[in-house]
Amino acid sequence: MIWKAEKEGFDYELALQVFRTSTVDHKIPSPDELLHGRKMQSNLPVKIHHSNDPVIQQLQHRQDTMHKKCHEQQIRVLDQKSKKWVPATVSRVCLEPRSYDSHTRQCDATSEPPPPQFDS
Repeated sequence: MIWKAEKEGFDYELALQVFRTSTVDHKIPSPDELLHGRKMQSNLPVKIHHSNDPVIQQLQHRQDTMHKKCHEQQIRVLDQKSKKWVPATVSRVCLEPRSYDSHTRQCDATSEPPPPQFDS
């Protein structure tokens, strides 16, 4: 593994860290977890299951409810032209997590009115 990492121009210590923090099986912890008795930090995404810890359950519940928006809820979005946060309204909740369609006010005192639309 060290030879392959160096040959391809990767950091061999990072490759070893990934190897040590990777689980062998879904029931067998990683070598680092066996050695240290806890999950170790790595550059791979890891989901830690603590289903019976009340603090973790409360934090998970808070995270799940905090980011849910409702239809017609008032929010703020970043205007790409002015780089300022502007008021908007949620018009649709998307299927993807934490994804919403929104619409801003069409015209206010600081923005230009929308261009006229002509019937063809």
